[in-house]
Amino acid sequence: MAINILKRIRNEGLLNETKRLRVKSYFFFFKFRNQNITKSGFLRSFYGPLMFENWNDITFRFCLRGSYGVFFSNFLKQTDKEFIFLDIGANQGLYTLIASKNKNCKECFSFEPVPQTIEILKKNISKNDFSGKVKVIESGIDAIQSNKMKIFIDPTHSGSATLNDVSNSSSYSYIKTINRNYLEKLNLPDNGEIIIKIDVEGNEVKVLNELINTTFFNRVSVIYFEYDENHEDAKKLLTFMEKNKFETHHLKDSVSHTQYNIFAKRKINYI
Repeated sequence: MAINILKRIRNEGLLNETKRLRVKSYFFFFKFRNQNITKSGFLRSFYGPLMFENWNDITFRFCLRGSYGVFFSNFLKQTDKEFIFLDIGANQGLYTLIASKNKNCKECFSFEPVPQTIEILKKNISKNDFSGKVKVIESGIDAIQSNKMKIFIDPTHSGSATLNDVSNSSSYSYIKTINRNYLEKLNLPDNGEIIIKIDVEGNEVKVLNELINTTFFNRVSVIYFEYDENHEDAKKLLTFMEKNKFETHHLKDSVSHTQYNIFAKRKINYI
């Protein structure tokens, strides 16, 4: 643990680590008092946006204490060109909120299929006063467009929801999925590059295959996605990026971790 702290201080600075430790202390206060920290029910996360207090969910606690690192959040905060943000697998909206705060973000499309999570996502968007900038799309993306697709969920970890059959998961829900035909009708702003974040727990290749068949894909400048070296589609993801002229940066926090994030930036300017 001490090694991880020292590594974060080296990579992110002492101020960020002090901030992280402060917000982590909220969890111990919650456990001791067994009640929300604030009267409003919203708490400022490590990354800045206010988020609905949802203490029983691991994903909320990750957002609160800065467990996702600062590379992509800083990139969204500091982007100085006009852009449109597609947050695919938005969950409670951390990156939607960060992107929306940037004055150069023209519009944000936030995709989240799980009803319980959508409710919190909408609360967070409203609380941070971004309702006019964010369009919530209550669907997942898949090759098959369906009104009743089974998704496997963990009630204690909303970020682990997946369309892939998980043998150790007994909880599931039914969601709506959309494909390239719906994406083509999103009516994105005509100007500005497109930045995409994908966190769909193993369904990344299917999502990318739908995106590449849209007329707006040639405007995509950055794709940030979760990557698992042990997943059967891992090599396909890297092949996709190389074929479409994206340079990949592997954001590993430990050499022992096989699951991490990749920041892929197009080598040439979008058309």
